[in-house]
Amino acid sequence: MRARMISLMVLAASLLVASQSVAQPTGNVTFGSQWWNQSVDEAKLQEFRVFPKGGFLESYYLTQSKGNLSAAMWGNNALEDDQRHNLALSQGLKWRLDAEVSGTPHLFSSIARTPFYQTSPGVFVLPDSIQRLMQQYAGSAGTTNNYTATLRDLLNGAFGTPLGIQTNTQKLRLRARQGKEWQFDVSAVRRDRQGTLAFGVPFGIGSATMTEVAAPIDQRMVDADATGVYVHGKHRLMFSAGMSTFENDVNALRVDNSRRLTDSATSGTAVAQVDLWPDNRVLRGRVAYSAQLPKMSTLTATVGMSKAKQDDKFLPFTSNTALAYSNIDSLPEKKVEAEVTTIVTDVRLTGRPANKLFGTLRYHSEDNQNDTPTVDFKGFSPYDQSFSVGAIENHQFAASSTNLGLDLDYELADWADLSLLAEHRTRKHEHREVEEDAENVFGAGLRLRPLDAVDVSVNWRMGQRRLDAFIEEDYLNAAGLQFEPIGLQRYDVGDRDQNLVYGSLDWTVNPKLDVSVSSSWSKDDYVDAKYGLQNADNILVFAEGTLHATKTFDVSGGYGFGQVKTTMASSELSATSRPDTASTMDWWLDEQDRNIYVFTNAEWQVKPKLVVKADYTFSRSLNEYDFSNVTTVRNGSRRAPAEDVPNTFYRSHDVTLEARWKWTASMDLAVQGQYLQFDVVDFAVENVPLLGGSLSGSTFTPNAIYLGDSYRDYTARRVAVLATRRF
Repeated sequence: MRARMISLMVLAASLLVASQSVAQPTGNVTFGSQWWNQSVDEAKLQEFRVFPKGGFLESYYLTQSKGNLSAAMWGNNALEDDQRHNLALSQGLKWRLDAEVSGTPHLFSSIARTPFYQTSPGVFVLPDSIQRLMQQYAGSAGTTNNYTATLRDLLNGAFGTPLGIQTNTQKLRLRARQGKEWQFDVSAVRRDRQGTLAFGVPFGIGSATMTEVAAPIDQRMVDADATGVYVHGKHRLMFSAGMSTFENDVNALRVDNSRRLTDSATSGTAVAQVDLWPDNRVLRGRVAYSAQLPKMSTLTATVGMSKAKQDDKFLPFTSNTALAYSNIDSLPEKKVEAEVTTIVTDVRLTGRPANKLFGTLRYHSEDNQNDTPTVDFKGFSPYDQSFSVGAIENHQFAASSTNLGLDLDYELADWADLSLLAEHRTRKHEHREVEEDAENVFGAGLRLRPLDAVDVSVNWRMGQRRLDAFIEEDYLNAAGLQFEPIGLQRYDVGDRDQNLVYGSLDWTVNPKLDVSVSSSWSKDDYVDAKYGLQNADNILVFAEGTLHATKTFDVSGGYGFGQVKTTMASSELSATSRPDTASTMDWWLDEQDRNIYVFTNAEWQVKPKLVVKADYTFSRSLNEYDFSNVTTVRNGSRRAPAEDVPNTFYRSHDVTLEARWKWTASMDLAVQGQYLQFDVVDFAVENVPLLGGSLSGSTFTPNAIYLGDSYRDYTARRVAVLATRRF
């Protein structure tokens, strides 16, 4: 509502400025009307934007100045969910005030359906009669078909439910100077997020049911910071303080089990309960000092500290009242008193120790201290169907890191520069299978300017990360049995060799043609990992150019290619096997993700008052999966070969044509036409049923209720008439 009022005020102000004689007014407003249609109601078209039907205000810009006072207001997509409005006020270099109000939609689906009623935020219920009937079917032999038929009838009457999030953002920033020595910067950002999000809720093995619901989202995020800078001679002092808060009004989900009306110690719970995102807050501060030294050197030291707290209330061990310890009083504490302190230190010495040589010696450290109290729990309830008694406590996960580096830049000639890099990184992790690791990084770069119109750069970087020791006990359970495969090294702490090459070319071929190319290649090898991520290759290429063919015709275009290849390894276990026995089967996955992006723009001034524009973008994403395994003979039978999951494919086309006529010196008229096409092949998001299950012969056994939020191919067409008024 506030954003709509701002939009109306802006429109009124634009008409007022256009109609009255105001000293040096400038600005413009673009408005119009449009029509569009879509072959099917697929949310992907308006996933992050809004296509209005009828009248719309596309953009506006207003500015006014008087002496050293100036004001500007601009925005786009007024009156819509993706609108944005900006205001800037300033008085020369003394102060500047910026304000922004914006909206960002994220539409997930427009065809989702659910049989659940939400009686209050986060509480989803079914009629008791349905649950009672389902429980009777589940407890009687030969009633699977009756159960399935009843459940299908329930879902056939499911009603549509919105699935999407709207984020509204307000920003405010004030920058000011006090004399020549003081500068201040105060800013605040608030984000309000509301809507619904697909969320899966399990009901345990005995119930064999998973239910998807449209979980309500009602969250607020606030960030506020204040910074002061004092400069005196060769010295500079900066200090800042800030805070961040996250508030979630829906902190838990309670969902009825479609199979049960009453709790059972063996068949599961009648109501599942899931904790959601907890409220939290962060306080932070930072102090930095820098001084100019001889030899064109500068010393900068920064120390920052933040403290994050969270006091989310615990849920009971289980929502199944047929089990022990289902009461909230069974917990040792009513809420968590989580607290993490982070201290960051950064010291840099930059200077020119010799002619044509510039260097930076830097040190950076980060220490995360977990001050959350340790709580001893009586046990846990797996799947809400039983309670396992035993001492369980939370771990105080913490981490720290240091980075000592040297950067050197040497001017080989007026047209050539050489850069060198060396770093030593260390990390420490608490309660991980690797508690310490270190990495040495070396790099070199060359920048060449053989001609005034040519700029080429090539860079290489190599790093080797090695762990200090692998703690095998971390892969053992309380009984001393291996519960992770021997040889597994997780990619974030395992030994790794990394190589990275990247470069760019900027070339003005002639006054009519500009070309630029950038590319990068990286390879990560996890050299000692038998299981887990084995390697990852990443290639990225982007090229674009602009051709000024004639005085009245320009064309530009670009091509982008990205490819990621990964190899992963793991092992399959039977129900009675353990990772430390020989009854395992190794398997591998080679995954390849390729993305292509193409764009072109053309502009032709047909006549002095007529300009025609054409834009085209194309994108394609293809994922390929190749599984393989060792088909060894065990117990007299050969294991079946691995089956590949289906590949995925996404493709989109977007064509826009515009003809713009300069009607008068202050008015333009335009006509736009747009065609969009989206194609998808993805087994995970296409043809999503409302009822999922397994098929054995002719018997279908349901085990999941979905929202049916599928992706679908579509085409869309849009026609718009616009007018731009300048004043």
